[in-house]
Amino acid sequence: MASRIKGITVEIGGDTSGLEKSLSAVNNSIKKTQSQLRDVNNLLKLDPSNTILLAQKQELLQSAIGDTEKKLEALKQAQEDVAKAFERGDLGKDQYMAFQREVEETRGALNRYKADLSGLQSEQERLASNTERLNKLFAATGSSVDDLSRKNI
Repeated sequence: MASRIKGITVEIGGDTSGLEKSLSAVNNSIKKTQSQLRDVNNLLKLDPSNTILLAQKQELLQSAIGDTEKKLEALKQAQEDVAKAFERGDLGKDQYMAFQREVEETRGALNRYKADLSGLQSEQERLASNTERLNKLFAATGSSVDDLSRKNI
């Protein structure tokens, strides 16, 4: 990920250090969030209806979106400087193309996180709707989940 932008020096927020160094904090945060998301997703495979894990997944996806948006914004700010450095010949074609790939990868990751969060929210809405319908059924029939579970035993 960050190795694509190694050696590119631009100014971001007054800091003229290497692009990789200026993005290190957000990259570390993204890596940590991705690791936690993988862990939560693996646990959800074992228990897909675990509400605690689903809430954690939603929180982690929101965090990933925020961090990825910060990274994309920083890359967009650096894009003009990188293009000028390439035009001046201060930056090789491979570095310039690697930077463009980094921008596109970040944009793609952001879109994936947003799609995952949207899918999770849609699933939660569907489950809430089904739960509401079951509650109406129980109210109309005067029964409960306990009544049904005793009948199925």
